[in-house]
Amino acid sequence: MLLMNEKFKNNINVIEFFSRTKEDSAKFEQFLQHLTSMSTDVDSNFLSAYVLFFIYSYQHLELTIIRSNLMKYLSLSLWDHVSEHRINDILSKYPQIKPHWQHHKDSRAESTDQTTKKNKKMKTNNSEVGDKESIFIPNLINRFFNIIENKATPLTPSHTLFLERFLELLIDLLSQLATRRFLNTLLIDFHFIIRCQKSYYYQLLNNNDVFIKLLSMLNSLIHIEIDEHTGKVLSNEDIISIQSEKIYAMQQTAFTLYKDKLLELVFSSIGELKKKENIRKYLSILNGEELVNFALKMNILGSNDIVAYSEYNDPSTLVEYVTDIIIDHVALYPSQLDIANMLPLYPNEAIMFNVNEVPLNKSDVSARKGLGLPKLNLQFLSIHDYLFRNFNLYRIETASQIRDDVVDTIKRMGPKEDIRGNTVFGGWSKYALPILSVGIEDVARPKLGEIIPSKVTCSVTVDLSRFNGDIRQEWEDIKEHDVLFLVVVEKPEGSGINEVQNTGNNQVFKEYIDENSLSEFPRKYGSRYLLIF
Repeated sequence: MLLMNEKFKNNINVIEFFSRTKEDSAKFEQFLQHLTSMSTDVDSNFLSAYVLFFIYSYQHLELTIIRSNLMKYLSLSLWDHVSEHRINDILSKYPQIKPHWQHHKDSRAESTDQTTKKNKKMKTNNSEVGDKESIFIPNLINRFFNIIENKATPLTPSHTLFLERFLELLIDLLSQLATRRFLNTLLIDFHFIIRCQKSYYYQLLNNNDVFIKLLSMLNSLIHIEIDEHTGKVLSNEDIISIQSEKIYAMQQTAFTLYKDKLLELVFSSIGELKKKENIRKYLSILNGEELVNFALKMNILGSNDIVAYSEYNDPSTLVEYVTDIIIDHVALYPSQLDIANMLPLYPNEAIMFNVNEVPLNKSDVSARKGLGLPKLNLQFLSIHDYLFRNFNLYRIETASQIRDDVVDTIKRMGPKEDIRGNTVFGGWSKYALPILSVGIEDVARPKLGEIIPSKVTCSVTVDLSRFNGDIRQEWEDIKEHDVLFLVVVEKPEGSGINEVQNTGNNQVFKEYIDENSLSEFPRKYGSRYLLIF
C-alpha cells in the first residue's frame, strides 16, 4: 500500500499493471478486500497512508477494476446505518428507489439467515460476513469521531494528518454523483458537520487551520444545489421551496407539541425564520428534554444520535447540539453562485499570506499534508460546479503570482521605524511609492439583493518627484480600470529585540525569522492590509 502511494504521488498509474491478466486482477481484488476489511485494525500511525490510498484509488473510477471493486462500498448498503425515519422520508419522495431498497433488505435478510445457519453448524459467531460492504465507510467515520471527540485520545501528528486526509476523501467522494448518491445521506444522518464543529479537537484550532478549510468545503458539498438521486441541478426556486417546506413542517410540529411556548415561532413568517438567530431565540424557551423531543418528532434526530454524541461530549452541551441540528435542517445555505459573488476579484492579506489557502510552492502541494484545494476530476456535479472549481483554482494561482510581486516590492522598499515611531522606507522600487494621504470620499449603497457597497470612491495622493524619464511616464499613464494595490505597513505588534533590527537611528522590520517563510511575512515586514483600487 505504501509503495503504491509513492507511485501515485509520482503520477505513475500502477493500477493499470493489475489489469493485464485475469490472475493479476484477481490478486488486486483480494488486496482491496483485505484493505477494506481492516478499517478498524489499522495502526493509527498508518491511518493517513491508508486513507490516502483510497483517495488515489477513487480518483481512477474510469478503470473497470477500481469501479467494480470499490463502488460497492458506496452503494445502497450504506443505508443500513441510516435512521429508518430518514430512509422512509427519502423513499416517499423518490419511489423509484423503493424496489431497490426492498431487494437489498431481502438479500440482507437471506444472507443473515444463511450466516446464522452456518454459524450454528460450525459453532462460530461470525456476524460480519454480510456487513463487509456496508461497514467500511462507517468504521472510518467512527474512528474519525473517536479522535476528535475523545479528550482522552492523545493528539499526535499522525492523527492530525488522518483527520485532514479523511476529510479530503469525503470531499472527493461527494464531488462525483456516482459516489455521493448514498454517502451524502449517511453524512447528513450522522450530523457530521455539527459533530465536528462541537468536538473537542475543533475548539483547539484557529480559523486558518486546514482542517477548518476542508470542513467548510465538505459542508458546501453536502448542501450543494443538486439532487443526488436524480442528478437534477436545483434552481433558486427549487431550493427556496424545499426550505419553505422544512420550515412549515417545523411550525406544524411546534404547534402540535408546544403551542403555548412556541407561539411566536408558529406564527412567524418564512422570511423571519430564514435567519438562524431568530430560530435559536425561539427554541431557547424549551428545556433540554422538550428540545430533544421536538427534534425527534421532526424526524431529524434519533435516540442513537444522542447516545453517540454523549459518549465523549459534555452532556451540558446537548441542548446547543440539538438546536444546531434543527437550525442546520431548515437553514438556507448560499449557492455556489452566491459564494462566488461574495469573493473579492483580487486577493487580500487574509488569503495571500495564508499558506492553507495559497500554497507556498509546488512542493507544498505534493507534501505529506492535506490542502484545501479544489480538484479537477473527470466528473463534475454540474456545469456550475465545474466553473466554480476552475474559478477557485484561478484565484489561487493569481494570488500566488500577486504575492510574489508584493513580497518582492515590500522587501525592496525596506520599511523602517524612525526615532518618532513613524514608518519610513529606506529602500526604492520603481513600482511602489509611499502614500502622502488617502481618504474615502463616497460609499454608495448596495444594489438591490446585495450586501456590499456598489461603489467606493477614495482619493490617494503620492509624490512622483523622485521619478523621471520612462518611470515617471509609466506612473502618469495610469488610467481608469488599471489595478493598483494599497499596502499598509506598520511596525509589528510586540516587537522586541529579536523582531526588529537596530540600524543606527532606524529599526528595520525584518531578520527575526526564517527568510524563506512567506507565511510569516506580514509579521516580519509589518504588512497588515492589502487593498485593491
